Amino acid sequence: MSRVNNKLHRRGMVCSGRAGTQSAMLMGALAATLLATLLGACSEPARPIRAELGPARDTPSALRGTVGSQATLRGATPVLVSGYGLVVGLRGTGGRPLPENIAASMEREMGLKGIGRATDAPGTAINNRTPREMLADPNVAVVAVLAAVPPGAPEGYQFDVVIRAINASSLEGGTLWSTDLKLGAPTTVFDPQLNRVGVARGPVFLNPFAEPSTAATFGGVTQTVGRVLLGGTVTSSTSMELQLDTPGHSRASAVAAAINSRFREGTGDRGPVARARNAQSITVTVPARMRDKPGEFVKLLEFLQIDQSFPEESARSMVEALKDKPSMADDLAWALEAIGERAIPFVRDLYEFPEQIPQVAALRAGARLGDPRATERLRELAARSAPAVRLAAIQLLGEVARGPGIDATLRELLRENDLVTRIAAYEALARRAERAQLARLLEWDQSRPDQRANPVGFTQLEMLARMNLPAGAMPGIERKLVSGKFLMDVVPVGEPLIYITQQGQPRIVLFGEPKAQPGASLTQQPIGGGTLKRPMLVSAWSNRFLAIAEGEDQPVRIRYQDPTGGRVVTGTVSHELPDVVEFLSREPSPEDPRPGLGLTYSETIGILYALHQGRATAGGFATEQDRLVAELLTVGRGVPVPERPETTADEGRDVLIFDTPAPTAPQPVTGEKPAEPAPTPEPAAKPRIVPLPPKNPK
Repeated sequence: MSRVNNKLHRRGMVCSGRAGTQSAMLMGALAATLLATLLGACSEPARPIRAELGPARDTPSALRGTVGSQATLRGATPVLVSGYGLVVGLRGTGGRPLPENIAASMEREMGLKGIGRATDAPGTAINNRTPREMLADPNVAVVAVLAAVPPGAPEGYQFDVVIRAINASSLEGGTLWSTDLKLGAPTTVFDPQLNRVGVARGPVFLNPFAEPSTAATFGGVTQTVGRVLLGGTVTSSTSMELQLDTPGHSRASAVAAAINSRFREGTGDRGPVARARNAQSITVTVPARMRDKPGEFVKLLEFLQIDQSFPEESARSMVEALKDKPSMADDLAWALEAIGERAIPFVRDLYEFPEQIPQVAALRAGARLGDPRATERLRELAARSAPAVRLAAIQLLGEVARGPGIDATLRELLRENDLVTRIAAYEALARRAERAQLARLLEWDQSRPDQRANPVGFTQLEMLARMNLPAGAMPGIERKLVSGKFLMDVVPVGEPLIYITQQGQPRIVLFGEPKAQPGASLTQQPIGGGTLKRPMLVSAWSNRFLAIAEGEDQPVRIRYQDPTGGRVVTGTVSHELPDVVEFLSREPSPEDPRPGLGLTYSETIGILYALHQGRATAGGFATEQDRLVAELLTVGRGVPVPERPETTADEGRDVLIFDTPAPTAPQPVTGEKPAEPAPTPEPAAKPRIVPLPPKNPK
């Protein structure tokens, strides 16, 4: 890539009787006099922080002087981490013979962790057992664990992991024990030089639409590969390194100072974000407040201006470039956000700009910088605009911390039939509800009389805010942790819909307006989230699961047989879907003796899908994969904007910026079956609904 000589000399300014002498040599007497007048008199030399920039890359003029134009960021790509671990709690599908090298390695690792004949752990798989005996247990399997960790992921960052069985025919019902994750592919060679990067643990998530089985495959879907959603946790934060194109101690110090000025050290940080190691290298770590968004930090770092002397001038030039070159909208939006709050007055000039691409880019920067003035225009775009712009506006409304009417606008969008719009509105509301809950918890923590004696960390409060959203809060979403396995969100707005996530935090989201019950008290009124139709009879999983309600006013009776052919559970549950979900996943315990089936997250989803396929639920059923496919189609529909004429003959023409064809997006909200990008197997016994005659036919 060609390089442009863009070296700027450091200027000194002395406020004395000879003020401006050095500046006059460089800029001329008139410029020096004007500068001295603006600065005024001072008692000691003024030394503005300026960066001594080296040769720039082939970078657009509006983005010259950014970190990305002067340096290369090493470690900015995801890294592979892996290890060998144990999955326990299987249904007799593990314990197969192992390759000798893997068996020897696992026995050695288990021995180092204290597993042996002397282990006293009643009720667990390791009680008084040697490593070899445990590896031969049919309810235990050795698995290879792999994951990609985002660049610079800080300590405590959580991520999904993929597991592959080594000696099991199925991982259904299993739980991954704590497994060390190290850099690179899985290896059986113990290397003390390979430092532990993270640890993985948690329940295994398999394809929820295949019948739980002891077979390695069911209908072409493997049962030996699964995921642990948010099962990985970074234990040793990885740092990134900036390599300057042109070395220099002053230049390295200026780059580090610019980064630390934009990302100041805060709660949870273990020192400044950037440290200059030598004349060419600067170590960078993700700040704690952005630990869940390392990718965003990398982008802001790339477009951060090194010279922090005149941020307003930088913002002004970027806004002008955004008007002239809409094709650079994404990069310029990041660059404006990297400047910080001092860019807000300038991006506001584009909130009503006639061309939509620069307008949306400016609104994105303003919303992410917390400008409440962006709210009104975003609300208009969310209600009435092209599909791609509408989706972007809804997502940005979830980022705005303040602004009138945001919750009301998003709740109204929950009533839409379009899947993409409805899920985007829900996710935006959920983010706002989590922030509101965190603010309440922080206020509660500060008001506690024992706050100093028993402090609660910010990370703990943040986790509590994400795990529980009380009913009746302003955003209108109720959330609870169900049996310690997944989150259940009840959204009492619009038509019924069951939505499930397949990555990140496991969630089952139940949409549906509650139907008021005449004569019932407020505590007896349904909370929403949909209901089961009655009368009904639904079977699934080769009749191992049965659900029946004999009349419109009768409760739902359920019978379930464990796939191993042993345990049979029966129970009665109300027809409210939130109650059904809790019954399916709940495992009776001394603390909570209420009946339940104790199903995993994936098994619970499978039953909900069977009920939907059997027409026992109203509305639709959609997965995160359905939503992502529909979102891609939505973004590809295109945004017609005025084309800038090259000649007078071209005036008045319109051009389609995104010219991808616009096929119809899947609409599982109103359909009977969700659109699936890849075919999934039908259950062995197709779920069905059989109408029952009234008890006393006339």
